[in-house]
Amino acid sequence: KAGCCALHMGGIIFGCANTSLVNHSIREFLVMPPKSKPIEYLMAEDTAKKKSALKGAHMSKKVGPVKDMEMRHLDGNSARLLVQCVQKDGALNRYVLRCQVHK
Repeated sequence: KAGCCALHMGGIIFGCANTSLVNHSIREFLVMPPKSKPIEYLMAEDTAKKKSALKGAHMSKKVGPVKDMEMRHLDGNSARLLVQCVQKDGALNRYVLRCQVHK
């Protein structure tokens, strides 16, 4: 829904046009552990430190935990975001990220 109203203007946070967000990987914006899969990482609980604990953890729930993450703005600056991954209703492989700038 990027760009449909002021509540869905993700491009402002990341420093690009809303329409160009679909052309970028989320890894270009959020700092994640190397070799981690974005959906599995975002849907896994923070207490799960073992790699094996992450496998399949994202499949059982539709709403992931809120994570305090570092983001990369396209101008090179960084900031903190609160990020939550939510599976879209009726779609198995479609997810939405709720991002809020963290002070």
